[in-house]
Amino acid sequence: MFEILFIFGLLGLLLGTICEYLSSLDAFPTLLTAAVAVPLLAWATYLELHRRFALDGMHQRRAPVPPERFYWGLHRSRLRVALAVSGPVAALAWVAAIEWPAELAATGPAISGWIGGLVAIVATALFFACGTLYIRASQWYDRMAPWAVGVCRRSLYRLSENPDFLAPGHQERRQEEEKTIY
Repeated sequence: MFEILFIFGLLGLLLGTICEYLSSLDAFPTLLTAAVAVPLLAWATYLELHRRFALDGMHQRRAPVPPERFYWGLHRSRLRVALAVSGPVAALAWVAAIEWPAELAATGPAISGWIGGLVAIVATALFFACGTLYIRASQWYDRMAPWAVGVCRRSLYRLSENPDFLAPGHQERRQEEEKTIY
């Protein structure tokens, strides 16, 4: 019991130290705004992309039908491009927003801070929305996609020998079943 209290105490101390450091930054209002705005914008963007790409079957718990399968290649490449663009843009915009914090003034650095903060919040929300949709839709089409998820599933399968971690009808699973049958 003492160990658990000690661990929670250390985590609380770490969280308090991080919050104190962040509150001492000049860009703290931008970070606080991002903590509220990014999840809301990411959720709205996720729903908009979900509707635009016509992935309604994903939430209906059914297998993808041929029109969805046909268009997934195009949507997948669009999501990858959006991830490849919004990630670096968000990182650079956060650097600009922290370097030149937004102020209530009409100076060049203040305006750069406002623009950097706005771009950082929007690009971060787009990155999270596209990433979430890409992973969920890839899993809907193929349980072993994306690559990192497939590696984790194979590792968990090898550790536990539980075929539920692999996709139905996966080659490794079939070979294991054939060995046990014969």
